[in-house]
Amino acid sequence: MTYLPGYPLLMFNAQEDDMRISQACLVFAMAALALVGCATTPESRLRAAADGSDGGGLAIVGMTLSGKPLNEVNSFEYSIRRITATRDDEMTIEQRVPSPVQRVRQTGASRDSDAAYWSLAVVGPGTPDAADLVEDDALVGRVLALSLPAGDYEIFDWRIIENGTAGEHEHGPAQSFSYRFSVVPGRTVYLGRLHLALSTTRKQAIDIENRRDADLAALWQRYPALASTPVVVDLLQP
Repeated sequence: MTYLPGYPLLMFNAQEDDMRISQACLVFAMAALALVGCATTPESRLRAAADGSDGGGLAIVGMTLSGKPLNEVNSFEYSIRRITATRDDEMTIEQRVPSPVQRVRQTGASRDSDAAYWSLAVVGPGTPDAADLVEDDALVGRVLALSLPAGDYEIFDWRIIENGTAGEHEHGPAQSFSYRFSVVPGRTVYLGRLHLALSTTRKQAIDIENRRDADLAALWQRYPALASTPVVVDLLQP
């Protein structure tokens, strides 16, 4: 038996020493592999999009809300989809979600899923790449960094889910809308700040503002390794 002062009592059997040493080496090797795996962080994926090493590009958009306290809603999201050329004889298939719970689950889906569209969550699950926007000590929105394959896209239709007296209430636009943008390999583009203003008379207004300095400052604070990335301003277009 061997006792190491200052450590818990360690029991070694001479016949098992080699086996235990081998097992210890295996544990350290697995730990090293785990550390290598952890290197693929959201920040490293964004860097790969910014320099084009993954074949895609990086799009940055700020999303804010007024007329309703953002910290009182369960979910606030927009939908996004890729725009592809279609032929006259093609059909479409769109995934429907029958409940708010399933919609929140879809919010966290990978961009490589088979869904016809996915969500940009400002509040709720699925926002690991977002930076908070705070004004007058109140949360008003977030900045999203989108690592996307090259191509044309559109952001469309917002959804807000909040608690009500008889369950959850879902709010959305009465008429569909969309704003388009393009992703170029190795280019980082700032799309502007998409601001949704709600009124007490159930009216909505959406504006695109160039708040580049404030939005990028919030994003760089969360992802400082991206602070030196050149950014092109190309605001969202209807």
